[in-house]
Amino acid sequence: MRPGASRPPAVSVANRGMDFEAALALQHAAYLRAGRAVILKLPTPWVPHWSGGKVSGAHVAETAAADFVGCLRGGRAIALEAKSTSSGRLPLSRVRPPQREYLSAVDALGGVALLVIYWRRAGETWAVPWTDVRSERVVDGRSVAWRESSPYRVDGLDYLASLGVA
Repeated sequence: MRPGASRPPAVSVANRGMDFEAALALQHAAYLRAGRAVILKLPTPWVPHWSGGKVSGAHVAETAAADFVGCLRGGRAIALEAKSTSSGRLPLSRVRPPQREYLSAVDALGGVALLVIYWRRAGETWAVPWTDVRSERVVDGRSVAWRESSPYRVDGLDYLASLGVA
C-alpha cells in the first residue's frame, strides 16, 4: 500500500447470519402465538476490551450451547444451530465443539436437535436433524453440500411442519 493511501474497510463476517437468525426469531414468535412451541435465542456472552477507560472492542467469551433452545407442544425439548452460507457447502467447522456436544446431548435425550441452514445462493432453507449430521447421511466428510433435491428442504421457514413435529 502506498504511503498516505487509505486502507479499505475490513469486511466482517461476524454477523453474517444475523438476518437469518432474525427471520427465525419471527418464525418462533409465530410458533408461540399458535401454541406450537416456545423457542428462544440464547445470547452470546461477550467480553469487552478496554483501552483508555473506553471499550475498544470485544471478543466472544464462550460459544453458546446452540443458537435457539426451547420446548415443543407436548414437552419435547428442541435445540437448533442456525447457519447461513453463500457457497454450495457448509463446513462443519462452523459448528463449534460445544455446539456439537449440546446438539448431540439433546438428540441423545430424545429431544429435537437441528442444524438449520440458509443457502443464500439458492434462497432456500434446510432443517437437518443432528442425527443425520452425526451419521454422515448429509455430510461428505467435513461439510454439508447443497443439492437440488433434498428431503431437508423447508417450505418458507416453517421447519416444524417440514419435520412433522409440533
